[in-house]
Amino acid sequence: MIIITTGIVAFGIFFVATKSQKDSSKPITSTGIQAVSIEEQNIDLVAEKDTDKDGLKDWEEVLWHTDPQKADTDGDGTSDGKEVELERNPTVKGPNDKIANHPFAQNQDGTKSEPLTATDKFARDVFTQYMTTKQANGGTPLTTAEQKEIVLNLLDKSDTILTNVEYARTDLEIAKDSSPETIRAYGNELGQIIKTYSISARDEGIILRDSVKEEDPESIKELDPIIKAYQSLLTNFLKTKVPVSASLIHLALVNSFSDILSVVQGMSRIHTDPLSTLQAAGRFPEVRGNMITSLQRVSTYFKENGMVFTEGEQGYLFSNTK
Repeated sequence: MIIITTGIVAFGIFFVATKSQKDSSKPITSTGIQAVSIEEQNIDLVAEKDTDKDGLKDWEEVLWHTDPQKADTDGDGTSDGKEVELERNPTVKGPNDKIANHPFAQNQDGTKSEPLTATDKFARDVFTQYMTTKQANGGTPLTTAEQKEIVLNLLDKSDTILTNVEYARTDLEIAKDSSPETIRAYGNELGQIIKTYSISARDEGIILRDSVKEEDPESIKELDPIIKAYQSLLTNFLKTKVPVSASLIHLALVNSFSDILSVVQGMSRIHTDPLSTLQAAGRFPEVRGNMITSLQRVSTYFKENGMVFTEGEQGYLFSNTK
C-alpha cells in the first residue's frame, strides 16, 4: 500500500513511481510504503464514529434522521440507540412510538415523504436488508459487525450517495487530426496544466483519518485546496485540444479526475454527512488507482507515437517516465 509523506494531489501519485522532483520548482509528492492500508483504517473509523455516544453511529443517525450531536433526539428520556434497539422510533416521543411501518419512508410526524432523497432510498434498502436478515436469523437482532457489513455491501453497489459528472467524447475539445505537431502541442498543454495546478499536500486518506481520530472538524478543511486542485485540473483537461487518436484516452483521464473529485468531496463531509464519507472511503483506493492508470496511459500514448519531448518543453515530464 502507498502512504504519502508530503502529500498526493492530482498528478502527484503518478510521479511517485515515475519522476524525481529535483527538476521541478513546484514539489508534487514523495511516498513511502506502509503495510496497513490507510483506506481500510478509515472505513473502520468512519463506520464506528459516534459523536454523541448514544449507541447510534453517525452514519446510522443519517439513516434514522436523528441528530448526531444529540443523544436523545426526540427528548423522551431514552437515548436514540436504545430506542432503535427496542424497535422504537428515535424521532418520535415515547412511549407510543413503536415502529409499525418502514421508518425511513416517513417524516418525524409519520407522514410519507415524497419524493425520497438518495439517502432515504439507501436507508430503505438498509432497513429492508436488515429485517430480511433478522428474520432469517429467527428474529435475533443483528450484531454491529453484521449491520456494518450490510451497509458497506450496499454502499459498494450504490451510486446514489456520491454523485459525479460522467463526461462523454462530445464534451472534449478534439482536434481535426493526429499529426506529430498536434500530439506535441497536446503533450505540452497537459504538462503545463499539471505543473500549474498540482500542489503539495498530505495524503487525503491521512487527513481524513486524523480528523476522525482527533474529532476535529477544522482539520478536514485541509482537503479544501486539494479539492480545488482537482477541480482546476479537471476544468483545464476539458479545455485541452486533444488529438483524434487520443480522444478515448483523454476521456478516461477526464472521468478519472471527475471520480476522484467526487470521492474527495465526499471525504470532506465527514462531520456533516458521514454516510457519503463512508462510501467515499470505500471507493477511494479504486478511483485513485483509476487516476494513476489513466495518467500512465497518456504517457504510453506519447511513447507509442514516437513523441520525445526535450527538457525545455512542458511535456518533458512524460518523456522522463519509466
